Amino acid sequence: QRVESPLTLDGFTAARAFFAGCLADEDEARESLWVAHVDDEARCLHLTRHEGDADGAVFPLRSIIADAAAHGSSGIVLAHNHPSGDARPSAS
Repeated sequence: QRVESPLTLDGFTAARAFFAGCLADEDEARESLWVAHVDDEARCLHLTRHEGDADGAVFPLRSIIADAAAHGSSGIVLAHNHPSGDARPSAS
């Protein structure tokens, strides 16, 4: 996805508010991973969503790094949900 407006994710509060909206529209029974690529002023350059299932979400590291290189990202911001409500990491 391409972010059309200059969304700024300059801190925990801004990132939490933005990703809360993204996650609110998700299927509550499935995990997902959102990746925001940002420039050196924390402006979002590119946004992707990686869908998982009830037990986990994929973490496509190569794809994330390739996107970072393609978009000239200075950093990334990750958001991930746990449909169970248990935020502890699973064994996988």
